[in-house]
Amino acid sequence: MNQRSLLLGQRILVVNDDIDTLFLLTFTLEKCGAKVAAALSTSEAIEVFKQFHPTLLISDIGLPFEDGFSLIQELRTLEAGLGWQVPAIALTGYAGKEWQEQSLELGFQQYIMKPILLDVLIEIVIQLLGQSE
Repeated sequence: MNQRSLLLGQRILVVNDDIDTLFLLTFTLEKCGAKVAAALSTSEAIEVFKQFHPTLLISDIGLPFEDGFSLIQELRTLEAGLGWQVPAIALTGYAGKEWQEQSLELGFQQYIMKPILLDVLIEIVIQLLGQSE
């Protein structure tokens, strides 16, 4: 089975304040068959999340105003009221075990350091989506 068929029908919310990164991730995931919604900020991501009902979240940690940690906490609270949880990947340029631990403790299932290797990202996306079915 190729990557395209594995992501077909998946709804992925990508959150990043860097337009180039947001475009690259959106393009790559759409090329693999996913339906992608993009957001530039935490507040925008929450609104998109409510309407789009993603099957996966990919979010940068270093967002303006409210960071990716705030986003995942707000989404996990929102999801608790709905009775479901979306798998989430944290993207970050921040190195260190403490960043990874904090990401996982707050509700992300995976932590990926920048620069992003797209093949690795796709493998992780497929793995997480396979676990959540």
